[in-house]
Amino acid sequence: PHGLHDRLDLAGREPFEAVRIPLLHRTGDEKYVVCVSSQVGCAMGCVFCATGRLGFRRNLAAWEIVDQVMQIRADSSYPVRGVVFM
Repeated sequence: PHGLHDRLDLAGREPFEAVRIPLLHRTGDEKYVVCVSSQVGCAMGCVFCATGRLGFRRNLAAWEIVDQVMQIRADSSYPVRGVVFM
């Protein structure tokens, strides 16, 4: 299974992504890990990456990072058991 990308647009600001990563290695113990964004855009400028081509816009506020997990949790069929940062 592949990760599910969720495009989030909180409070009408610039959109960013969070990724729901399924961990389905044990039947009956299905769960997700959420990969959250910590900023909008990226300063690296890699030509092969859409986020890099966007350029750096801003760092996300703490509530925006937490809200990524809360939104994915509310929309998931399995529990969220971990968080990693992009």
